[in-house]
Amino acid sequence: MILKKGFLKKGLLVVLAFVMVFALCACGSEKPDKAVSNALDALKAGDAEKVDSYMSVTYADLTEGMDADLAKALFANLSYKVTASDVKDTAATVTVDITNTDMVKALTAYFEQALALSQNPVDAEGNALEGEALEAQMKQLLVDALSNKEAETVTTTVTVALTQVDKAWKITVDDALIAALMGGDANFSITPPTEPGGEGEQTPEDEQTPEGEGEQTPEDEQQPEDGEQTPEQQPAAK
Repeated sequence: MILKKGFLKKGLLVVLAFVMVFALCACGSEKPDKAVSNALDALKAGDAEKVDSYMSVTYADLTEGMDADLAKALFANLSYKVTASDVKDTAATVTVDITNTDMVKALTAYFEQALALSQNPVDAEGNALEGEALEAQMKQLLVDALSNKEAETVTTTVTVALTQVDKAWKITVDDALIAALMGGDANFSITPPTEPGGEGEQTPEDEQTPEGEGEQTPEDEQQPEDGEQTPEQQPAAK
C-alpha cells in the first residue's frame, strides 16, 4: 500500500513533538549528582546567581568579607569527583571527593609573608609602600597564596544532602561541606596578623611590670606605717 505524502508529514511531526516533550521533561528532572556538579562548577567560576539557585546558602555567605578577586582565588584550585548517588523520592544524597588548596598551610605562608612586609613595607624595586599601596600588596600576597597552582591540596570526602523543591534539587550546606570547600578549614579567616607590640599584645616590658593596682615595690615595703617609729626616731638605750 502506498502512503500519501501528507500522512508521512503528519507522522513525522508527531514524532518530533514527542521528542521535544521528552527533552523538556528530561531538562526539568535534573539528577542530584548533576546538580552537585553544576553547583561546584558555578562556585569555581564565581557564578553567584547559579550558586544561589543550587545551595541553601548564598555565594555572598560563602565569600563573606572578600572582594571578587579573593573569592575567585579561594576556589581557583577547586576540583571534585562524584562517587555515588542515592535518590529516595524528594530526598537524595551524593558522595563527592572535594579537593582544594590546603588553607591551613596556605594561610600560614601568607601570614609569614604579610608580617615580613609589615615590618619592611617596600615593593620589589625597594620603593616604600604605605596606605592603599601597602593594602593592595597585602591583598595580592593572599590572592597568590590561595590560587597558587603548586600549592599543597587536601581532598575531603563528603556526603551532600539534597532536597527536591519544585522539581529542582537544592543542596543543604552544612559544616562538613563548608570545610571541604574551604580546603579542610571550616573556620577559614583572612584576618591579617598583628605586629609585635600591637593593640592588646603584651611586650616583654609589660609582662615585667607589677600586676594589680597598689602592688608594693621594695621601697614601699620599707616605709613605716602611720604612728610607727623608725629606728632613727626611737630613743637611744641608756
